[in-house]
Amino acid sequence: PPPDGVGLLDAEASRFVCTGRFLALARELGTSMTVLGKLLGEQHPHHGYWRLGTTSGSTGESQWPVMRDQGLASIGWTQFLGDLSAELKESDLKQRIADRIQPDYDDRGTTTRKAGEIFNFLRRIEINDIVLACEGATVRGIGRLVGPYQYRPELSFPHTRQVQWLSLEEWKLD
Repeated sequence: PPPDGVGLLDAEASRFVCTGRFLALARELGTSMTVLGKLLGEQHPHHGYWRLGTTSGSTGESQWPVMRDQGLASIGWTQFLGDLSAELKESDLKQRIADRIQPDYDDRGTTTRKAGEIFNFLRRIEINDIVLACEGATVRGIGRLVGPYQYRPELSFPHTRQVQWLSLEEWKLD
């Protein structure tokens, strides 16, 4: 295992400490690192990493206490987006989102970027992916996504995914 046992937390650890182990294994098996990587990827699929803001864009209010205490990764956009559960599989979902949030933004570029962020939260992020909950440059928590999209209208950030928080130690992104 990585030096910190998780592979995420020790900023001082060598980034390549495990490489020697994989090279030795590839040599022992008489194969290349490419083939070993493919075999390991099939056996243990990789996971994605996602940064998630914890403050409201309009009020600056932190949603981190709710996210932390309820085991949630969540996003806002309450004014123009309601429950999107019935639309998750629609091929034009990203465009639908962009059309709905357009009144919030002055230019199409910002609208498209924000629609992409929402789309990623709904469709691209997967179970077992790692989420960094951030307030500005401060990471508030690191979690593993464990649940599908749910709409919770009682929350300020109602678009949610269940998360198992792995670390609640705060640190600054470089």
